Amino acid sequence: MQTAFNDRKDVPYFELALASLPQVLVESSVTSLQCLVLLSIYHCCLLKPCQAHDYVLIASNKAQTLLNV
Repeated sequence: MQTAFNDRKDVPYFELALASLPQVLVESSVTSLQCLVLLSIYHCCLLKPCQAHDYVLIASNKAQTLLNV
């Protein structure tokens, strides 16, 4: 299964997105909100609903913070 994952064409982009995740979690901007929503959609497409739910919760929290400012 691991070799099949490494053969996928989206893996380099996904690894790059995960590498930028710490910065996305720290900053409070629309761009970070968009990144979290896209990560949740990606995990949903991979049939990983728990991870998708976690990213949606973080994105929702950031959206509420941005709307209150």
